Amino acid sequence: MNRFPLLASTAAVLVTLSGCVTHTAPITTTTTATSYASDLGDQTTVALDEIVVSLPLQGSSATYHNLHLVLGVIINPVVERTDPNYSSSNGYAYEAGNLVGRLGPRINATVSDAILERGNRHQNLADMSAIRKQAVSVAEGVLTEAMRNWKYAADYKVEVVVLNSYWTDSAVGRLPQTATVRW
Repeated sequence: MNRFPLLASTAAVLVTLSGCVTHTAPITTTTTATSYASDLGDQTTVALDEIVVSLPLQGSSATYHNLHLVLGVIINPVVERTDPNYSSSNGYAYEAGNLVGRLGPRINATVSDAILERGNRHQNLADMSAIRKQAVSVAEGVLTEAMRNWKYAADYKVEVVVLNSYWTDSAVGRLPQTATVRW
């Protein structure tokens, strides 16, 4: 039995297939590709303490219900900044995160006051979108005021988001928490 034709055809197939490599273009994004996973995603996020405000709720037999809001702040550099004091703009993002953490009580108090100014008018569940927008707007105002004196504030996009919002009866409060900063 002659194995040469079988081996020759198998070798020819292997040589042919080994040269067939499909190169795919790398996935491109609006950011520069990186080999560090720590450079991906949001640079710094801060979850603030929960805000609980007692308000009348339309259609309820109870006088008041508690509105629970949890705000978060997302911080990302918009330019790469080099400075002898920091190896990259990440150092400034940490400072921005620390500033937001320190402003947490002021942000929450100001948002709480703004929501309470809605008065004794009965809220309804359809008001949630407006309440969330008001909370974000008020929190952004506090941040803008605080950051306007910081030399590097323009180098960062600082975005306030509502992480959670819900109503409970007035018997439900909140557990004490501390602001968390994640880098």
